[in-house]
Amino acid sequence: GADIIISATLSPHYTFKTVAYTAQLLKPRVLVDLAVPRDIEDGIATLPQQTVLDLDSLKQVADENQDKRQDEAQKATAILEEYMLQFHKWYTFRKVVPLIQEIREMTRDVAQKEIDSTIDQLKGTTACDKDRVRKSMVSIVKNITNRYLYDIRDNGTVEDIEAYLRCLHHTMSTVSGKE
Repeated sequence: GADIIISATLSPHYTFKTVAYTAQLLKPRVLVDLAVPRDIEDGIATLPQQTVLDLDSLKQVADENQDKRQDEAQKATAILEEYMLQFHKWYTFRKVVPLIQEIREMTRDVAQKEIDSTIDQLKGTTACDKDRVRKSMVSIVKNITNRYLYDIRDNGTVEDIEAYLRCLHHTMSTVSGKE
């Protein structure tokens, strides 16, 4: 590993001179010169395994990284905006849960009437077979309703979610006669 030397004096001249410092070259070092005027003579930076950083080089690194930080900040902002939108959609969807429950109940009631009517017309089938048909049809209606409702949530805009669900509720109210 390298030693780190930080120099920040008020000295008007170099406190680390190339000739004197060369005698102490035993291992890699990073020298950080925070003084104005500089404490570390320029020649030390040319010595093997010696890295000299001064205020100008630190500013240059900071400036170079500024663009990277800006890019990362923009990416972070985009990620946050996406999560905020997802949260807002989720929250909006939660507000209309009672409406969704009514839509499901009305859909189930309308489907149940049709299912019962169809099953009553089946001749020569056992009660067990009729029950299987009933359960299968109820499951189909439930799956279609759920897919439609979740598709509204997942693909609609926040502004559209409530409008779509209100329209669906109105349509189901009309069909079921529960206006």
